[in-house]
Amino acid sequence: MPECEICGYESETEHGVATHKAVHDGDGSKKRTYQCEQCGDTFEDYPSRREGRGRENFFCSRNCKDEYARKEKLYFECEVCGDEVVRHPSTAQAMGDYDIQNHFCSKQCESVYKTEEWVGEKHPRWKDNTVEKSCDECGVAIEVNKYYLDKQNNFFCSHSCHTEYQLVYDRYGECEWCGDEFELQPRQRRGLNTLLCSDECSRSWMSKNRSGEENPMWRGGKEKYYGANWLQSRRKVLERDDKECQFCGKTREEHYESYGQDLDVHHIKPIREFDGDYETANKQSNLITLCRSCHTEAEHHDLDAAELLSD
Repeated sequence: MPECEICGYESETEHGVATHKAVHDGDGSKKRTYQCEQCGDTFEDYPSRREGRGRENFFCSRNCKDEYARKEKLYFECEVCGDEVVRHPSTAQAMGDYDIQNHFCSKQCESVYKTEEWVGEKHPRWKDNTVEKSCDECGVAIEVNKYYLDKQNNFFCSHSCHTEYQLVYDRYGECEWCGDEFELQPRQRRGLNTLLCSDECSRSWMSKNRSGEENPMWRGGKEKYYGANWLQSRRKVLERDDKECQFCGKTREEHYESYGQDLDVHHIKPIREFDGDYETANKQSNLITLCRSCHTEAEHHDLDAAELLSD
């Protein structure tokens, strides 16, 4: 894991370490002056944007960076005709897990080389270079090239066996509440959900693991008593806001049609944070009219009600 050589601070990325090191150099929010490696011009930018990921060269523009990269070329001789072959370092030595040992100036030269050299035992997939494995679905013996032994966990004799194996392997799971085995739904096979076999088990599991402070949406509980001045303040705020949601504009009549109840009046600063001072909590400056949907967004901090009121 990359770390700061000054104080030992660790980060998962080089960029994080570079951002941290700006603290040792003074105000990390100030720009520094750099010189472009390609054109020589000077420019200013933030250290956190330029000095991460082990960068040693700096460029004033994308064009300069691309022009500099075009200089980084390696030169080889075509294995067949001897012509010069130009390669970028990233594609010169290896392509994924495949080590590049020969270079060709064209597809034609590559085909000529393989026709002459990749024959019999010299071919990477020569039969003697295989081992015997068993199909993980039906058990029949199959020949597998050694090249794939470290790259695959399962081997199959046919596409149908592979399909059948996947269906069975991903089809069943164990309920995390009652322990019974059950057939998984497609959404459960992706491994993103707690495995529960029925609505009854789901309710029991949720009751134990997602109630009160265990619920990810816990906000300290709901204050049931809003104080003696609550109803009066609520009426005044509804009148002030023309009896409509201050975010989406839904009117009182539309709200009754959609939800069967009156508009909500939302506390911008939660009433539980006033330690029983209901008179202050219910001041009009802390209240705003919202519909049920927008009220939910405001409670989950997806909507800034204070900003709406200030407008």
